[in-house]
Amino acid sequence: MKTKPPVGSDYAAFLTELKSRIVSARLHAARAVNRDLIQLYWDIGRSIVDKQETLGWGESVVEMLAKDLQKAFPGMRGFSKANLWAMRRFYLEYGRDPILQQLAAYSDAFRPPIPIHSGRVFRSIPATHSGAFRPPPRGGMRAALDN
Repeated sequence: MKTKPPVGSDYAAFLTELKSRIVSARLHAARAVNRDLIQLYWDIGRSIVDKQETLGWGESVVEMLAKDLQKAFPGMRGFSKANLWAMRRFYLEYGRDPILQQLAAYSDAFRPPIPIHSGRVFRSIPATHSGAFRPPPRGGMRAALDN
């Protein structure tokens, strides 16, 4: 049975649709990962503060946690002393505010237009998280999201 190669506007439209679905799925996955990581970092910060307040643990707990987490997860970035201190500051700054609910609602509602004709979109979404936690800028989380 002979088949003809796909050509013409039908194939071009099909390819465009598939590319759009791929980009959309990648952006959705990146948003979900970012949301979950922000929640994790906030919770790690909350847990550190809670243990320090309830059990009287001092500052050395952060250094111990960094060392033990890096040993437990070799090759995984993001659990250095500096990052754990940043997570603690993140919780102290936003711990009493419903920031996570606002962030989750905002990130799910925000759907920027996707330029499928550009290959840059595919390269701009990392396959893995960089591992470096940075607290939001001075203007707060809303300023970070607006930039």
